[in-house]
Amino acid sequence: MARPTHESERTTLVHSRPGDMTAPGESDVTVPTLVVLSGPKMGLRIPLGNGDTTIGRSRDADVQLSDESLSRLHAQVRWLPGDAYQIEDLGSRNGTLVNGQRLEVQQLLRPGDRIHLGPRVSLHYVLEEELEETSAEAEKMAAIGRLTAGITHDLNNVLTVLSANVGYVQDAIVQPSCDRAELTVCLDEMRIVTKRATEMIRRLSSFARGDQAQREPVDIAEMCEEIARFMGRVVPSRVTVETEITPDLPVEGNRVRLHQLLMNPCINARDAMPDGGRLRIEARMATREEVQELAEGAHGPHVLVLISDTGPGMDPETAKRAFRPFFTTKPDSAGTGLGLATVAKVAREHGGTVSLDSTRGKGVSVPILLPSLSRSKLAARATVDAPLSPSNADTSVPARVLLVDDEELLTRSASRVLRGRGHQVIVASNGAEALELFQRHRPDVVVVDLDMPQMDGTTCFRRVRELDPEACVLLMSGYSPSTADSELLAEGAVGLVPKPLDLRALSDRIHALRLT
Repeated sequence: MARPTHESERTTLVHSRPGDMTAPGESDVTVPTLVVLSGPKMGLRIPLGNGDTTIGRSRDADVQLSDESLSRLHAQVRWLPGDAYQIEDLGSRNGTLVNGQRLEVQQLLRPGDRIHLGPRVSLHYVLEEELEETSAEAEKMAAIGRLTAGITHDLNNVLTVLSANVGYVQDAIVQPSCDRAELTVCLDEMRIVTKRATEMIRRLSSFARGDQAQREPVDIAEMCEEIARFMGRVVPSRVTVETEITPDLPVEGNRVRLHQLLMNPCINARDAMPDGGRLRIEARMATREEVQELAEGAHGPHVLVLISDTGPGMDPETAKRAFRPFFTTKPDSAGTGLGLATVAKVAREHGGTVSLDSTRGKGVSVPILLPSLSRSKLAARATVDAPLSPSNADTSVPARVLLVDDEELLTRSASRVLRGRGHQVIVASNGAEALELFQRHRPDVVVVDLDMPQMDGTTCFRRVRELDPEACVLLMSGYSPSTADSELLAEGAVGLVPKPLDLRALSDRIHALRLT
């Protein structure tokens, strides 16, 4: 890792390693505070002093939040003797709610109260001891917003490809001579973008669930490429995004948390260069010397991600405080002050380290070191998670399949594919209907969606197993795997198939189950 060698440049290297703790009293917060959880300036902290605080979209408001759903002066928080605060609506057009109840008169605020100003802006009233948790929630919501924006852009591209190819196929099949080669290309493109959309939804679902415990193999190289594409769309036009990323950099961790770990330094870099500059993202295997320098006592292969900018940099005193909770260099409390604190925490959770290398006037570099996932462990995971391929299934053994899902288009298209591959298919639109059809037809395999009205898939599965303890039940779900899903597998479900479905793979799985 290249570093300046001139002593006069005063390079500062600050580490945050596993086991590092923040000293008590490092937060300067001493008063009750409002934290913006959603809307403009998400994560903004509004300390409440001995006076009135007006909130609205007007420049005359003490706290200006530029959202069209807010009135010019929307609400006011007033200090009362004895350090109490009350809130009142200032005749806003969209109203003020406290804990879901519309505010008609002045109301005292209590720690933990949730305040909604119109349909899009929400605040949380907290005391000092609760502030870190609330600000961390705002940080997570901001991360979800950034991810959603990127996925929306990419998903629109996917839908454009699908729509264009569907239109071409519709026009082609009515022509006297059909170009089968071109149709094959269209179908292949549709398959590719469908797979891409599946991965987007999986990532978004993982963020929404926020399962901090779930760990899986994550390719840091792919994640860095994804973040670089996103940053290329959100940085000012005068900022360039450069990458130097070595392919295939697996680590084991929580995808949501790792995304935060890599995204936050990039957002900080963007904010540090409003007048232009260069954001650079590097990812590769670390050398032994770099591991020893950045993570004293660490052993084995590590992945190194280096995020750097050409912004104003930090002086030594500022750099030393960079990882402290609530410390921010952004003006007007525009940030939560938890960006780098979160980065340090996530790095420690994953057995890694994060450092900050800065010189005043010469930018900031953030080296992130994470233990690499061993090839043997990665191979073992791949073996367990690998889907059945057509060669693994004997398609000469058809099955009677009970397909249970409340989405008619899904059951219709899935039935078409399964019947085309030799299966008999019985369709139920809910759990109660499925139980009746199960008793009447005794299918070889039941494929049931977990998320249905009237009787959900979990209840349906258990009722089927009560009717026949040996019943072969395959679960479907549009959500990321959870602890509840693992419990159903332990109770005897033969597998969990993620949506969107790969219907040919599902057919092969059913053939294989028919043979067991």
